[in-house]
Amino acid sequence: MPYFSEHSSLSRVFGFTSYSPAVCVEKNVEVISAAAVRLMNGCSGTFKIETNRADKQFPLTSLQINILIGRQLEEQKKLIYVRSNPQHTLKIEINQEGAYLFTETFPCGGGLPVGVEGKVLLLVEDEASVLAGILMMKRGCAIVPVSLNKEVDVSLLQKYSPFPLMLKKVRSEEEMEELAKQEKALALITGDSFDSFQKRNFSLPLFKPLMGYSEEEIKEKLMEY
Repeated sequence: MPYFSEHSSLSRVFGFTSYSPAVCVEKNVEVISAAAVRLMNGCSGTFKIETNRADKQFPLTSLQINILIGRQLEEQKKLIYVRSNPQHTLKIEINQEGAYLFTETFPCGGGLPVGVEGKVLLLVEDEASVLAGILMMKRGCAIVPVSLNKEVDVSLLQKYSPFPLMLKKVRSEEEMEELAKQEKALALITGDSFDSFQKRNFSLPLFKPLMGYSEEEIKEKLMEY
C-alpha cells in the first residue's frame, strides 16, 4: 500500500508478537470514514470491519462505527459486507491518541526484548550454534559471538540483534573465560545437541538450548530464520 514504507525488519524484533502498519487520523467520524475509503482503494469483493473503541468517550459505539463506515465502503467501493470469511478486513483502533486504521497484521518472533536478561558468550562453531544464539536472544539475552581462533559467519545473528555484533577470536578456554569477565557475560552458550554432545570444561555456567533437538529438527528450525 502507498501509505507505508519498508517495515519487514520489525518482524525480527524479539519482544513483538505482531505488528500492523497503520494510518493514524484524528478522532472524527468523518475523517475516519474518509481514511477508510482511501485505505480500501483498489479492493473489491467481500469485507468486514472490526472496531476496538478503547476511548469510551468517543460518541459512537464500535458497532455504530462498523455500520456507518461499512455503508460508506459499500456505496463508494466495489465491496460487499459479510459477517464471516471476508476477503478483506479493515480494523479500526480508537484510543486517547487518535484513530488507527489497518488491514494487515504481520507475525513476529515473540519472546523477550534482547538484553533484558543480561549478556552471554556464544561459542560459534557451526550452523547449530547460530540457531542456539538466536534462541537465546529470543529469551532476552544479548550475545557476544566468540570462536576458537577461526573465522565464522555471524550475519544471521546480526539480523536479530539490535546491537552491533563483532566476532571475538580466542585461542584457548582460558582466554574465553577472561573475555567473559571483560564483557560481564553471565554464561556460555553452545550449539551442542543430543546427537552432537561434547564434554566441555569451562568454569562458566553452560547453556545448551538445542539439547532436546535432533539434527533434522535443527535444520528445520534454521529454515524459519
